[in-house]
Amino acid sequence: MTNHARIVLIATFVCAHASAAVNTQRPSLRFEKSFGGTGVDVATAVAVDRAGNSYVTGTTTSLDFPVVNALQPRIGSTPLRISNDQGTTWISPAVPDPVYAVAGSTKQPNILFGGTTKGMIKSSDGGKTWVGLPNAPKRQVNALVVDSLNPDTVYAATNSGTYKTLNGGTSWLRIDGQFQDNEVLVLVSNPVRPATLSRASDTGAQTPSVYRTTDGGATWVLLVNSPLATFSIAYDPSNADVLYAAAAEYGFHGGGPRAIYKTTDAGETWTKLIDTPVTVSTFTLAASSSAVFVGTESGVLMSRDAGKTWVQTSVTDAADNIVVDPNNPQFVYATADGFRRSTDGGTTWSTSLAVRQLVQCLAIVPGNPSAVFVGAAPGQNIFVSKWSADGKQMLYSTYLGGGYFDIATAIAVDSQGNAYVTGYTYSQDFPITPGALQKRIPAPSTRF
Repeated sequence: MTNHARIVLIATFVCAHASAAVNTQRPSLRFEKSFGGTGVDVATAVAVDRAGNSYVTGTTTSLDFPVVNALQPRIGSTPLRISNDQGTTWISPAVPDPVYAVAGSTKQPNILFGGTTKGMIKSSDGGKTWVGLPNAPKRQVNALVVDSLNPDTVYAATNSGTYKTLNGGTSWLRIDGQFQDNEVLVLVSNPVRPATLSRASDTGAQTPSVYRTTDGGATWVLLVNSPLATFSIAYDPSNADVLYAAAAEYGFHGGGPRAIYKTTDAGETWTKLIDTPVTVSTFTLAASSSAVFVGTESGVLMSRDAGKTWVQTSVTDAADNIVVDPNNPQFVYATADGFRRSTDGGTTWSTSLAVRQLVQCLAIVPGNPSAVFVGAAPGQNIFVSKWSADGKQMLYSTYLGGGYFDIATAIAVDSQGNAYVTGYTYSQDFPITPGALQKRIPAPSTRF
């Protein structure tokens, strides 16, 4: 459940009441005005100019915060970034909502499906433009799978069940209606048997939560020996019966002890490989034919012996998303205080994109070269709003910030009505003006 908060602007004036016996002053309400969006909006400071106009600043996570005559009309985030040259350069197509999943097929490389917080989108030109799928479930989509043999067959794991289309997204059917409306966190397909899929749900209980279907979702079987509260699954692409899983004892939202597990018999039995502070993310695991990667609070760990031993890579910042290029497993990507890339199978790493975001997914659609997708949710921006002296008119209102966390602490107004806002930022892409004294944010010592 999302908690919404709105800003309340209250103006008072002081009335003097004098008599022979007493001289008191009592404030009276002049106006009261609430404003904000559907996210969390918090006012931190207010100032008033000579004409009585009010200037309010604070922080917002609302995509629909009211804007008027805005310097920055949209919240400072990029829902989707795409690289067609293995992470060297990036484009940002126009996508209105946060992107949580992307998938495609080598059989139709230009046809892509995306999952957002509000439903499904589709691209027919390799990701340059996207359109909504009106008949898709109006749900948050956490994972997508495109059938490797039939690209018109697509599976979607949502925050309320699993859905399937047989006609490229024109119509959709729920395929796990026998379950309660638990959030499906992860959905992966067998590398050689595309009708075999495994899914894990956030049940909120300390119970096995991995289910398997071998008939494209018509029937599902609980893997009773699977780890409690699994939130990430990865297949070994060289052995269709080997899966790795990350689990937290108290579930996706509850946390608790975390560990990595492995099965070599398609999920019938599981073995714990390592207790480690795995980052609770649906994309924290990735595997190639020669290595397994896991994102932890201490960076990226790697195993080259199928999970028997693990080593710390040079990525030591908290990592929460990892993906391996299936066409060229020497290319591995991770998000860890920016976007990282390895071109030698995880031995060495470099920064591909020095922008911090609340990344929700890393995805690769195989091609020549493979396309890399980074889906993200908005962070927290500063807002600055000016109201007329009677509180009836919003004279201007704007976002101010980048793709991560920005906080306003104070505001002042000069005699000309210019507003001065101060605060702090964790966003490397915070907007700056030409000739700025400092053009880049220094490496932070505190991370969210």
